[in-house]
Amino acid sequence: MNSFLINVDKPDNALLGVVFAHGSGIGMDHWFMNSISASLVDLGIAVARFEFPYRQLIRETGIKRPPNTMPVLIESFQSALNLARELHSEINWHLTGKSLGARVAVNLSANHEDLKVICLGYPFHPVGKPEKLRIDLLNSVHNSILILQGTRDPFGRYDEVQNYALNSNVIISWLEDGDHDFTTKKSSRVQFDEHCLEAAKTIKEFLLM
Repeated sequence: MNSFLINVDKPDNALLGVVFAHGSGIGMDHWFMNSISASLVDLGIAVARFEFPYRQLIRETGIKRPPNTMPVLIESFQSALNLARELHSEINWHLTGKSLGARVAVNLSANHEDLKVICLGYPFHPVGKPEKLRIDLLNSVHNSILILQGTRDPFGRYDEVQNYALNSNVIISWLEDGDHDFTTKKSSRVQFDEHCLEAAKTIKEFLLM
């Protein structure tokens, strides 16, 4: 993996960290990734960000392309985890992903039952297709899984997800009026920055459990 495409933010004396995978339409330096990473670092959690191969090609060529196949994405995530451990072996690394990255993280966790998984905006179903559920994957692994989900997320709203039969190892923490990227309406009493802080605090508590 090209070292340019992995970025580790490491607070002093950090012992906990997350390898953080991006969503399908964004890269590792997207404002969402930057904001969540900064909030975690402020709380003493190290963050290692990387890019899947298709995003590396987009960065290099400027030409849009679809995500790689799941086996390629899983292999890429594993490489990032290996590199993070190599660079900072003192840190207990866990898996984190945004949307597509969350799906890859859950898939990868099947090979690492000791690792916790954090999903930011889990795509429970494609937009507008609530009948095409993606919960079998979540229920197929035994890792502790934390899902941070906006109540208005079109990939799985609160009123939909409440009815899903999920295993007890899956914890869902809801962000009031949040969309898929945790943004809210201007009229909402809670705004994006507050959601970032709440998400980071919840993640830290989860990692310390």
